[in-house]
Amino acid sequence: MSPKGILITFAVVSLLLIGIMFLAVDGRNNSVLEKHPVTETSKRSKVDEATKQEDSLKRIIQKDDPKLEDFVIRKTINPNEVLRTEAQIDSLKSIIKSQESTDKKVNLEAFNSISEVIITHIKELQEALFPGGLAAHDLGESPKITENNAVFFKENGKYTEKSTQFIAKLTAFENAIRGLQKNYPILKNIKVEVRDAYTGNMDWLDYNFKDFPAVASHSKLTQLEAAIRSKQEVIIKLILTDE
Repeated sequence: MSPKGILITFAVVSLLLIGIMFLAVDGRNNSVLEKHPVTETSKRSKVDEATKQEDSLKRIIQKDDPKLEDFVIRKTINPNEVLRTEAQIDSLKSIIKSQESTDKKVNLEAFNSISEVIITHIKELQEALFPGGLAAHDLGESPKITENNAVFFKENGKYTEKSTQFIAKLTAFENAIRGLQKNYPILKNIKVEVRDAYTGNMDWLDYNFKDFPAVASHSKLTQLEAAIRSKQEVIIKLILTDE
């Protein structure tokens, strides 16, 4: 292995160890934030939003809707893990940027670009659901089911333009992983899909977003973002260490 390759491998391994340390601390403490305050307003806001989402979902859960009940029980979002992943990806991007121009660098930059496109769209959908962010709304006031449906579906039940782009960008992200798997066998065990396979014989968007309270859709989008970020992190690390 070349000296530069050794340095890159060392840097990636170091990031892996840092990630493990974060997880270990998170496992020992109910709240990492209590002992290690987050000073950046945006990061604190993300943690507060996640807490507000979860509290609201528990209040408005509809017992006659097994989809929503199951979602509230299983789809818990760990904001500390989301922040850790984002920090890792930022560090990995710096490593990529420092590399000489190679096919590997081009592939990684293209993949990161596609990843950011879908993440940006997810945030746009969340903004459409709650203009100004969750903090600007009283989540106990109304479930906003009608408003939720209007973001994703037209009156005739077909996709809105935002939803059409949403599905296209999700598909592009998954196809990008398939393309990388062809060039990098080290990725062969990576699951391509970020969308749950089970949809109760319904269209994926209908099953996951139609007739739900707006806060449930917002939370699902946050969960989807976390899944995308997680795959992005793992794929970058594997490709960087692949020789």
